[in-house]
Amino acid sequence: MRTSLTVVYLFIFLILVGSGNMSFAGITFTDGKWETTFDCAEQSQADGTWPDCNDVELGGNWTFYIASLTDGSSNNWTQSTTSNEWYYTGSAFDGANSTKTVIIDTVIQKKVALGSLSAGKYAWGDKDSLGYSTVYVYQTADPDAQAADYIYANGTHGKYVSGDYASSITSSANNPSGSGEGFRKIDGDGGNIYTGPLAVAFPSAQKELWIRWYQRHEDDYVWKTISKGDVPLYDKHVYLATDTQNTAAIAEYHYDTYAIIAQNTPDYYQVTTEAGEGWTGIMNGDESDGLFHCFEIHIKMDTDGTDGIGQIWIDGVLKASEIDVNWSGVDRNTPEEIATAQEGWIFFKLGSNQGSPNNGTSMYVDHDDLSVYNSTPPNKDLQGNPFIGPIWSPRDFKNEN
Repeated sequence: MRTSLTVVYLFIFLILVGSGNMSFAGITFTDGKWETTFDCAEQSQADGTWPDCNDVELGGNWTFYIASLTDGSSNNWTQSTTSNEWYYTGSAFDGANSTKTVIIDTVIQKKVALGSLSAGKYAWGDKDSLGYSTVYVYQTADPDAQAADYIYANGTHGKYVSGDYASSITSSANNPSGSGEGFRKIDGDGGNIYTGPLAVAFPSAQKELWIRWYQRHEDDYVWKTISKGDVPLYDKHVYLATDTQNTAAIAEYHYDTYAIIAQNTPDYYQVTTEAGEGWTGIMNGDESDGLFHCFEIHIKMDTDGTDGIGQIWIDGVLKASEIDVNWSGVDRNTPEEIATAQEGWIFFKLGSNQGSPNNGTSMYVDHDDLSVYNSTPPNKDLQGNPFIGPIWSPRDFKNEN
């Protein structure tokens, strides 16, 4: 029986690590679902405004960079007109472009007034008449002299993506069923080198979700050879988190399978496809085919470590289905952590880290037509399972950008 529907609010924002105290914009589930096609216009952030992006408040042409507070260089930080605030003007930042902005650790805050920061906070803005926005930090002394502390940006865990640093909403990332835009991130060679993912956060924990999205790796995208071939060691697509750091559910390529990881459990890979149904099966070889493919997962939290649900569809075909999944980390977490996890998932990231591309250059990964249900979807697969389902055949389209 379909559950009764309540209006639930979602928030969407860029995130790197954690689920900290971030700025976000509100969107709404309607009849138990929320969807976006990312169809919005590019817009500069030089004036500090945010474009309305089909209910996704995410700016175009985001630029991410990384700077260490103790990178061996002096004069990276200048004291603001407010004594305990410092702003960054180091060599890693090119203010001349005037559209730079930053994602800082787990705290994002638009600087609304001088003196508005409190201890441990970061922000971005232009309140010192620089002519461009930069990052401000709260420090009682020059950040150049502080102990090791890092400002993370572009999602690289301390490394640059060479060339294009931007995650963006752009027409180049559109799923070509129609006009509009999609969400594009950039992957660099090596482990965990990528621009910032998109994240959707729920105002309350969700115990059951269906999530469908379309995804495309740039044509001829390849992976470093590992023990099981030229396949991803991991490539995290959807990263669902509970309100505990020890528990997450991650939909990803794993070697030559597709899986949903159950973190901090005796067996991470509790929901997985058959061998050959991962990268090479989807792409029909070692190299990306440059096509959009449809991914969908259904996930339901366990009550005792034995009755969680996990299902995977790829291009509309059910590839894995388990009804005995331990999502909450029973046997590995404390009773308090288990109870917290079993309240449900509070956010997910779309387009996270990976290991290890081997392209010799940065390459893009596109996402579009994201759909999230917190109640039973109306469609059914060939086995009779409720699912959101694809909206067209992905193999009819190939990217030529």
